[in-house]
Amino acid sequence: MKINIFALPTVIVINWLILVGVVLFPSDIYQQVIDEPYFAGLHGEMFAYMTLSLGLIWFGWIVAQPVHAPPPMTLVEYSPSFLWLLRSVGLFAPLLYGFRLFTSAEIQEALYYELPMNEIRDIITEMSINYLVQLAMVSSILCIYLTANNRALRSIIDCLIVAIMIGCLLVTMQRSLLMPYILAIGVAYYQGQKQMTLLHTFFYGGCALLSGLCLFLLIAELRQQEDVSLLQSILGYTVASYNRLAVMLDGNLQLPNSGTGYYTLQWLYYPPVVRDILHIPDLAASVLGTHLPVTRLDNYYAQFEAIEKTPLAANFIWATFFGIVYSDYGWLSLFFYVVFGACCQAAYISMQKRKLLGIFLYSYIYATSLLWFGDGFIFQSTTLLICYMALLYQFIALLFRYITSFNEQHVTQ
Repeated sequence: MKINIFALPTVIVINWLILVGVVLFPSDIYQQVIDEPYFAGLHGEMFAYMTLSLGLIWFGWIVAQPVHAPPPMTLVEYSPSFLWLLRSVGLFAPLLYGFRLFTSAEIQEALYYELPMNEIRDIITEMSINYLVQLAMVSSILCIYLTANNRALRSIIDCLIVAIMIGCLLVTMQRSLLMPYILAIGVAYYQGQKQMTLLHTFFYGGCALLSGLCLFLLIAELRQQEDVSLLQSILGYTVASYNRLAVMLDGNLQLPNSGTGYYTLQWLYYPPVVRDILHIPDLAASVLGTHLPVTRLDNYYAQFEAIEKTPLAANFIWATFFGIVYSDYGWLSLFFYVVFGACCQAAYISMQKRKLLGIFLYSYIYATSLLWFGDGFIFQSTTLLICYMALLYQFIALLFRYITSFNEQHVTQ
């Protein structure tokens, strides 16, 4: 029996197996390492909620599948000139980013006063030049996908760009971008289609898990969080997330701005570029009567305050992908999961048609779904900005196609 390891149902099964491992995790070891009561162990309500949620995402994926096989169609082709444009952006954007970063007066001041690396990471995250890294990410993912099955179009430059991107994200300690990027590159390289037996799936899955763990620990070490050990970091970003979800389901933990759709609609409340012109939180407050934080960091710090009011350790605030969805919609979130699964299928179909937005979006959805045990990275405003870039590339590709067609007609005449 072979399965497509890049289909969303495969990730759903993986996440369910992780859930089983969490509820069976020895509570005494957890309490000794994290220093908080273990509510997730054999927590029936949490297990039922997550199992039902995963099943509904799968249901949405199946419902959105085409009833009949799509008619034969000519797949969208992209010119070599367009591919070299992608490579040029992917190569020079991170180099320009690095130059601007290390010539920044704010970064130089932080280094001069020897601020902790974790604080320097926060400064980097808030810098307005981060769009350069995200632009390079999109270029790299698209280029890897479009050249995957054509040796004539492949270039060593593509591998160089991937290496530069990984190094850039590693040095700047942007873990929430690094790990999804590496996973998305894998999806793009195999174009979302890789059949494996169950045995091979578990083997390569284990290798990917081990590699991800090494990257995680490396960045944790770079951040120099002296009050958090490496073992605490591992459990704090995985098992502890489910522990927080269990407390939320018991009604003893309420994240700030819950019930407003804030966590799943961050891309809407803080739209890139537009947020510098329109103050969306103020607009939402006047129209919807909601009181949203001015910046995402305000909510981020408020989450630590919410955790402090519970028996949980205040160092960790993440409540899994399912925790933030539940925080927004409560048990109505079950309907949300069906819609989300259908959207994932729509992105997958778009990828198969070689549409640039679909290529990027499904690669990124798949990559972040492997990190559901931590947080809902797919809902952050960064995703919307990267989608803007994918749409921009689609428009540019149309221009290339139009110019090529015009030149061919002109030569013929």
